Amino acid sequence: MLPCDHRGSSLSRPAHFHGHIVCHCGVVSLEGRAVHLATLVQEAEQRVSELQAQLQGEAPGEREGSDRERQLKAWEGRLRLFRRMQTGFQHANPPDAPAAAHLSVGSGSSLQVDFQEPLCVHAAVVTKYKVSWSSAPSLSPLLGELQVEDTTLLQATITGLSAVSSDNRASSPLILSSSATR
Repeated sequence: MLPCDHRGSSLSRPAHFHGHIVCHCGVVSLEGRAVHLATLVQEAEQRVSELQAQLQGEAPGEREGSDRERQLKAWEGRLRLFRRMQTGFQHANPPDAPAAAHLSVGSGSSLQVDFQEPLCVHAAVVTKYKVSWSSAPSLSPLLGELQVEDTTLLQATITGLSAVSSDNRASSPLILSSSATR
């Protein structure tokens, strides 16, 4: 199986279409996924057009059950699938941020963050939670960030905190942000 680097036509890569639709690429960004789906739709449209043109050149008796006819039906099915995938992707939204975050002191240098599942997940599957903290309301700069991979564990422990800043003044209040990701 070949990795996908999104250069050239993915039709030339057997990893994309090897008897069934499979993509073995390392695309992880939302923009990359959108571009990849658009490319798959465009290439499937191109194959359907090419096969339709080839079939128009054949005599009616030759078309019935021909290899090109079977290929055309397969590519039309792929095109419908890719379009449905693209539409679903375009209308997908990430889940809302977790609800009701509560802080409690764990020790002199740690805080326990407890939170509830998001009120609305927009039909998305929550795969992890991200907890970020800062001393600024804008969350910039971030003082730290951690990810909770176990979505059944609705808590996180922030460690390594100190009550005194580096210039020996009392630290600013801690601002907490949490988000759910799909």
